[in-house]
Amino acid sequence: MPLAGRYYSNPLEMVDKASKRLREVMDGLDASLFIGVVTTTGLVTYINKAALNSMGLLLKDVVGKPLESTIWWSYSDTERQKLRLAIEQAAEGHASRFSHIMLDASGQLRTFDFSLTPVFEQNGRVAYLVPSSHDITERNAAEQALRLTQFAVDHAPDALLQVNHLGLITSVNESACQLLGQTPAQLVGQSIYHVDHHLAPNGWPHLWQQLKRQGVQRFEANYRHIHGEEISVEVSANYIAYQQEQYAFIYVNDIRHRKAAEQEKARLNRALRLLSACNYALIHAQDEKKLLQDICQLMVSVGGGYRMAWVGYTEYDEEKNITPVAYAGEERGYLTYAKVTWDANDLRGQGPCGQAIRSGQVVVCEDVSISQAMYWRKQAYEYGFRGIICLPLRDKDQIFGLLGLYTAHTLLKLSVDEIALLQELADNLAFGIKNIRAQQERQQMLSAILTISESIALTTGYKFMERLALSMTQTLGAIAGFITRLHQESDEVDTISAVIQGQVVDNMRYQLQGTPCEYLLTQESFVVTKDAIKIFPYAENLAVIGAQSYVGRQVNNAEGTNLGQLFVLFKEPIHNPDFVLSVLTMFATRAAVEMERV
Repeated sequence: MPLAGRYYSNPLEMVDKASKRLREVMDGLDASLFIGVVTTTGLVTYINKAALNSMGLLLKDVVGKPLESTIWWSYSDTERQKLRLAIEQAAEGHASRFSHIMLDASGQLRTFDFSLTPVFEQNGRVAYLVPSSHDITERNAAEQALRLTQFAVDHAPDALLQVNHLGLITSVNESACQLLGQTPAQLVGQSIYHVDHHLAPNGWPHLWQQLKRQGVQRFEANYRHIHGEEISVEVSANYIAYQQEQYAFIYVNDIRHRKAAEQEKARLNRALRLLSACNYALIHAQDEKKLLQDICQLMVSVGGGYRMAWVGYTEYDEEKNITPVAYAGEERGYLTYAKVTWDANDLRGQGPCGQAIRSGQVVVCEDVSISQAMYWRKQAYEYGFRGIICLPLRDKDQIFGLLGLYTAHTLLKLSVDEIALLQELADNLAFGIKNIRAQQERQQMLSAILTISESIALTTGYKFMERLALSMTQTLGAIAGFITRLHQESDEVDTISAVIQGQVVDNMRYQLQGTPCEYLLTQESFVVTKDAIKIFPYAENLAVIGAQSYVGRQVNNAEGTNLGQLFVLFKEPIHNPDFVLSVLTMFATRAAVEMERV
């Protein structure tokens, strides 16, 4: 009966057979794997065919030679030094592994993963060493390409998010972290809803299905920074299926600067449209109140984005109020409630309206809710106002009012060009107001001339004086008008004609001392544009009538003798005293002629 195993009568035969079998195994390995056997001193006893064939060598060319002297280690002394150190360590029973560079048969550099492993006898001594090298040139190139790709992705200027089918972020690059103000650890694992708060609840499943069908989706969105800032972005989402996994690669381009430029361009175009529309209204304007109302309406309708527009005129009363004269839009009683002023010592005058009046410059409040200077910021916010632009209305060096624009959203920083256009609009409005007033003054002047001409023909004496006083107050819009005759030997005067609130009243005698008329004893004219009651507290008639302003003129004959006085009172401060004086001069000239007659 044959034995299962095979017996060798000669032990050397057994060793030879084992060595032959080992060589067959080595020669049968992959062509990229070089392997052999060397002594503990580094002498070659065998090299497999793959290694020999790669260099066009035969086994006899290398057997018995030091491994470090073979062609595989001829590239540099550095490589040979690494090998010598590895042989010393392996002879002591320690394996080594390192990258090894060599020149192939064509002279090209190749990189190998080299290892040197000791083989032990039964007694623990090192019998021989097994060197092996695996060509990793292509693998290194692939890994380098992958690292380069990853580096390019990580350092790409556009943000990149890798998102799975569930909408969970699986990877982000450095730009994405910078854009959103978060670390990779904070972002990876989060839902896409974490960065896109405006995405509808079913937005991701819908987008995912579109991506699968079309491959690419491009759109604009608003991502949110960790601190809450809204970031306008342009998104390009690409569907990728790889090794049974599905992903969306989302490239995100920060377009805040582009959006800001677009918004600025839109605002400039809007301002130009407003300027054109307002100029058209100014050209055709005949009535000041209607003009102001039309301008406010244009600011709300054509302007776009303005929740309310109003025009206010400066008052020179004790509180320095800014009186609303026209408005349009969502005012809802706010102007009555706020009672804005331009008094620098009043908290209500610290806001943009007061600042614009005092400085004569455009004042912009970008965010009402955080404006510490605005006394009514809480109330303005509750009325739905978020941003305010105040444009002063200027007449040479005088600021006589403002145009206020209120928005429902916070304002981006206005450009110099936009501010210039808005101020040009306000300056044109101010010019239009002055032009209408000038036309009205010319009309009043013509009316006064006509009245005086008619009175000459119709009446004489005291009836003429009554008619003259009535015409004088009506022409100038005064609350009262008086024509008086001087007593040459006293400081008293008698009224020849007195008109109060459109009615002729009984004539009277009164003392000039302590009244504005006292100044007309020594000067041709005298004007009090405001606060007449405060300036002349002892002038009882001023307080009774409630007069705030006074314009008076001497009545002189042809020789220059002062016969009397002619003056008018107004319930409000006056802004055109020169015009009033010019009209009074005509009436005074006619009154002087009649005084010498009666």
